[in-house]
Amino acid sequence: MLRDDAAMSSVRPGGRGGEGASSTGNDEIVRLALSIVQEAKAVRHNRAEIQLLVQFVQQIADLMQQPQSSELSRDPDTRAMVSSLKEYLLEASRIVSHNEQHRKNKKMAQAFLCGVDGGYYWQQTDYILKVAYRVEYYVQVLPVITMRQMFA
Repeated sequence: MLRDDAAMSSVRPGGRGGEGASSTGNDEIVRLALSIVQEAKAVRHNRAEIQLLVQFVQQIADLMQQPQSSELSRDPDTRAMVSSLKEYLLEASRIVSHNEQHRKNKKMAQAFLCGVDGGYYWQQTDYILKVAYRVEYYVQVLPVITMRQMFA
C-alpha cells in the first residue's frame, strides 16, 4: 500500500521535472492504473481474474513511470496506441468498480444491481480475462516500442 501511495504522490499533473505537458498522457495512465490497483484490493467477486487484471495494470503503471516512456504520449506514431491503452484501463476500472459495488451491496438484490436475471456482462469471467489479456498486450509491447524510439 505504501508503494502505491508513494507512486501516486510522485506523479503530478504537468509531467516530471521540466517535461511540461509532454508526459501528461502518461501521468493520466499512471494515476488511472494505480487507482485500479488500489480499488481492487477489496474486491471479492471473480477474485482470481481481477487479480490477474490488476497484475497487468500494475505493470503498465510501472512501465509508464519509466523515463524512457515519456515520449509515448507525445509521439504521433504511438499516441493512438497510448489512447487505446487508456480505453482498456478505463474498462478495467469499470470492471473493478462493478465488482466492488457487489461487495458493498451484497445485501441488495442481485437483480437490482445487475439487471433482471442477476447476471452482468462485466462480471463474467471471460470478459474480465479478455480485458486483462488486452492490457497484457501493452505490457509486452511497450518496452519494445520504447526501445525502438530510443534508437530511432
